[in-house]
Amino acid sequence: MYNGLHMEDLNKHQVVLLTLLVSFVTSIATGITTVSLLEQTPTRTVTSTVNRVVEKTIEKVTNNEEENISVERTPEKEIVTVVVNQEDLTVEAVAQNSSSIARIYQVNNQGTEIYITNGLVVSGSGRLIANKNFINTNKNYIAEYSQGKYSLNIFNVSAETPMISFEPVGDSLPTFSSISFVDSNSIQLGQTLIHITGSLENSVSSGIVSSTESDGDTISAIHVSIDGAQTTLFSFVVNLQGEVAGIKIGNYAASTVFTASNIIQNYLNSI
Repeated sequence: MYNGLHMEDLNKHQVVLLTLLVSFVTSIATGITTVSLLEQTPTRTVTSTVNRVVEKTIEKVTNNEEENISVERTPEKEIVTVVVNQEDLTVEAVAQNSSSIARIYQVNNQGTEIYITNGLVVSGSGRLIANKNFINTNKNYIAEYSQGKYSLNIFNVSAETPMISFEPVGDSLPTFSSISFVDSNSIQLGQTLIHITGSLENSVSSGIVSSTESDGDTISAIHVSIDGAQTTLFSFVVNLQGEVAGIKIGNYAASTVFTASNIIQNYLNSI
């Protein structure tokens, strides 16, 4: 009767072979089990993790690139050179002051309007100044502004200068265009001034400051190199910025000398 094979019945050679066989079989079983487990394990987690890492990396790099672009792309500044010549400035200065000239008419008993002289508007309320030597304070006057004709009331007659000031009369008066003055002490020899004159129509010429006269520290009169035959009483000169530098009044009526703007302003400040 066969009782089976026992370990104690094996010799050393057989024991070594048996050990190698068991190790080989165990290795094969372990490999089969590992492969089977890998096939059964879902790979989505690994793939998702990898995808998330890739997405985050790409997003970070893209954002950095966009930030770099926004910093590096600065808007280009276009430099435009505008050349303004004296002719353009002259045209602008004349246009700026034309609406501030008022033509003064005397109204006789028959209602006829007789042109007397020009005046300059010195405030938005329509106050204007003129040469008092042409004005009879017992007569009635109207002024033709750029906004229309209005009756005048005498506001002040200067005792120190040959100037008189009027104010328009009427309901709902508009805001009038007024002149602006330059500090006559800033006037320089050789400076260009624009002469605006004319009775019923404006006439323009230009010249330079040939000399000045002073009363103490204040320039009181300005000599301009223009044709004296083209001037009229109460014509005036302005700089290229359109600011009034002087007005032709009083003792300077027959020459090209203009009473400086600071003298005019002193009179206006006194009334």
